[in-house]
Amino acid sequence: MGIVRAVRILRSAGLSTYESCEGGDGHAFAEPTIKFSGTPEDGWRAVGRLLTYGFPVRRFGQCWSFSFGVPDGPHWEVTFWRKLD
Repeated sequence: MGIVRAVRILRSAGLSTYESCEGGDGHAFAEPTIKFSGTPEDGWRAVGRLLTYGFPVRRFGQCWSFSFGVPDGPHWEVTFWRKLD
């Protein structure tokens, strides 16, 4: 199920994911990645849920994206250190 399982767990917790990728050659991200929006509390709740389910979290934090030179965010981003089962 890969990244789909992680996305489902976050959504079942009421979190709004809007981008995810399995990672690797030819993919949008080098590493498995999920982006989602929410409050600071939502971010910590998300990473707590992922760790509770044993996901291999590598990085977690808030980021800004730039679209046509205009900043958008912040949004939350979590990456994993290996491909998800």
